[in-house]
Amino acid sequence: MAVGFFVALVLAAVVLAKYGVRERGAAVGLQLTARWSFLLFWFAYAGSAMARLFGARFDALARRGRDFGLAYASAHVIHVSLVLWIFYLAPDKNGGMVFFWVGILCTYLLALFSIPGFREALGPQLWRAYCAAALEYIALAFAADFILGPLQATQAIKHWALRYLPFVLLLIGGVGLRLAARLRGDSRRSRIDASAKMSKLIATSVGLLLLASIAIGLWDLFPGLNRLAAAVALVLIAAGIFNVWGALNSN
Repeated sequence: MAVGFFVALVLAAVVLAKYGVRERGAAVGLQLTARWSFLLFWFAYAGSAMARLFGARFDALARRGRDFGLAYASAHVIHVSLVLWIFYLAPDKNGGMVFFWVGILCTYLLALFSIPGFREALGPQLWRAYCAAALEYIALAFAADFILGPLQATQAIKHWALRYLPFVLLLIGGVGLRLAARLRGDSRRSRIDASAKMSKLIATSVGLLLLASIAIGLWDLFPGLNRLAAAVALVLIAAGIFNVWGALNSN
């Protein structure tokens, strides 16, 4: 957590020193701290799936999932601080952030419920459901930051690719790893008992709520989604709901 926070703080400080503390510096600082936060989040997001798919060599990543998640939450404090600073500099730009703030809420509720006492009070099934839903929502929020928003804002695909493509490939790869791990786990399940059927019902409800939240956020942020952006959003939404469903059906 300390390393995640400190690196984000240094990145923000260097950028603000170079570009100034006004909107230009804050905007560049937002981009860099988002990328650093994403790298930490990615290991929390995909580490367990890699261990399931590729064996014991990745067990360390799975065991450290909580640590990476808390490091991401710690680093993201600097990112959120820069967002609030931009709001202070330009109050007229503080609208259309519902999607972002829901992602922040997911982040820090995950951090809260990672504490054993809170997690035990929530119960294992609800914890799995919330953890899966929150991780997928945060992944979609990063997709909005790296794919949907930039594609809407620029026509220069080469410029976009140079700035975002490595992170987009990591994000898509993480989604694919989680889906593959979930499908592999489902293939080993021979039957569905009564409790699993109830889990499907709960998963459907959670998925619909997640879909509704995402739809509201996308409408708020991107009222004129182009076809590519809409296709990316729908794929990630479908993957997220599938993973939530699978998490609730797991033993």
